[in-house]
Amino acid sequence: MGVVSATIPSATTAWIAALAGVGFIWRSLTHPQPIVDFSALKIRNFGLGSLFSFVSGISIFATIYLTPLFLAGALRGFSALQIGLAVFSTGLFPGLCDSSLHLSRPAHRSALAHDVWVLAASH
Repeated sequence: MGVVSATIPSATTAWIAALAGVGFIWRSLTHPQPIVDFSALKIRNFGLGSLFSFVSGISIFATIYLTPLFLAGALRGFSALQIGLAVFSTGLFPGLCDSSLHLSRPAHRSALAHDVWVLAASH
């Protein structure tokens, strides 16, 4: 048995997904018992938090998935090690900044030191 290849072009799939998304939102806003109740988005803090979470998710997807594909493609031709080093730097700084917020306690400092040691030993 062979592998079935996809015959639908990407643009067609994108249009179908966009129309389905618009239809889903329209139905959720007009139906008396919607699948997803969007009325919670009227609360300013919840709506902004949801928007920022969505944007953060897109940026994480682009960094973790699309950047290695771009770097490995014919355009750049990076090796797996070069791609790993490029993507590694995107997670190192935010991780250290988040950890530095909790460094006032000795237990947190020792945990951070352990994490940095494990990270250094893994390379």
